[in-house]
Amino acid sequence: QTEKDEDPDTWKLRNPEAMISKGEQLNIAQKAIDSMLKYLMGSYVLRGLSDDQWQDVWSALAIHDKMMCSIVNKARVEDALSKYCSPYVSRSYWLDRSRILWGISLIHGFQSYGNSEYLEVAKEHWNTITSRLITKDQATARRHISTCLDDIQLHQSADGSTSLSGGVFKDSFEGTEIAAFETTLYMSLSAHLSKCTGDTYYLDTAVLTANCIKNYMIDSESDVVKDCTVDAWNGKVAESGNPSVFLTGVFLEGLSILASASGDEAWRQLSLKIANASMKMAKWHRNGWILSPTAGYSGSADAVTNSKGILIRGLRHVWNQDPHDSASRTSIQRYINVQYNALLDYARIGNYYSNEWTKPTIEPSAVGQMAALDVVSAAIEVNQS
Repeated sequence: QTEKDEDPDTWKLRNPEAMISKGEQLNIAQKAIDSMLKYLMGSYVLRGLSDDQWQDVWSALAIHDKMMCSIVNKARVEDALSKYCSPYVSRSYWLDRSRILWGISLIHGFQSYGNSEYLEVAKEHWNTITSRLITKDQATARRHISTCLDDIQLHQSADGSTSLSGGVFKDSFEGTEIAAFETTLYMSLSAHLSKCTGDTYYLDTAVLTANCIKNYMIDSESDVVKDCTVDAWNGKVAESGNPSVFLTGVFLEGLSILASASGDEAWRQLSLKIANASMKMAKWHRNGWILSPTAGYSGSADAVTNSKGILIRGLRHVWNQDPHDSASRTSIQRYINVQYNALLDYARIGNYYSNEWTKPTIEPSAVGQMAALDVVSAAIEVNQS
């Protein structure tokens, strides 16, 4: 057997509902949220997390409220997102990837609470990144010109069957590298905006970027997204690219939305293939298929983000996309239950959590607390009868 073919029946499994009631699960989730907010330092900044992680906490809270049809955390989330959107906050020095991450967080806030300001700022962030996108016309002409990059000659296969259209250039002002980090985030934000606005331009862009990811950024051995770069001049993928927990989760989230918005069964099948592969990646797991504290840290994307929580979030999106696909839903449910049980058994210290889920620990952390939020919420949803 390969690591992709591991039998799910070997996973450590215990249905949360066999141990605790839904009411207690809700209580556990809200206490985890309340404890996360004790790291708040003011406005939207959280102690112990990087600026590429702050936004994800607000996403997790908004998603939890939407999932539970609740507004318990609305005031806290809106205070943070509204301060971020304030015209008095300067974001001119922020990297493009930070803008996309915040754009996705604002979309989650809009979907949960209906504040149109969040949607408008998310659109502004999307527009800022568009100058780095390789369009179909540019790929055909084999030339990319933008206000922030030099004139770049683009690679295309000899027969014209593959091109770099849909790729997003790396977050720097020089070089010819297309980055999986920026491309995957941009694809997910495009899919979200398509769903929120119904604008076909966002949908077309999501399709374009998803095709680029499928053609260049899926690891052929593991079937998950790798944290890599592609040289736009010659089309070569950097050999240093490694499978990424974070980018796989981001792509699954965007891909599930794209499959629903486009009605294209091929995207749904791709999401199922990647979801299945991600749950069986031996390198990301320990001790009965529990996500390790350093899962995927070989890539820069995983080292600075909420990688484990985002993977769970992406899998939850796949779980939701087809209520009639009982086999896939059961597999994802079982996997999330494994992570949930490990979280409660090993990582919980009162209402705080460690980033170590595979063995008992006594050291909670802001990163561990953040990663736990998606798990404690997803476990409630996937175990509802």
